[in-house]
Amino acid sequence: MENEEIMKKLFASLFLVLFVVGVTAYADDMMKSKIIKGWISDSECAAKGEKMCPNKDHVAKGAKLVFVTEEGHKILTVSHPEKGG
Repeated sequence: MENEEIMKKLFASLFLVLFVVGVTAYADDMMKSKIIKGWISDSECAAKGEKMCPNKDHVAKGAKLVFVTEEGHKILTVSHPEKGG
């Protein structure tokens, strides 16, 4: 019985250490800056898949500025564009 308890505690400790190392590595990776290539558009044209938006009135009519990634064409909303960053 005593060996079984020791093994359970050892296994739990090992699991905890591996979990903490995994979370730390993931957090470190998330903190690194990443360069994403793409283009700025508005939500109307981006939804249609248009890279060059011919209609410049969309934003004036309430469309949001978005960033469309080159890889996968993910649409990311630009928050606070008036702040410049």
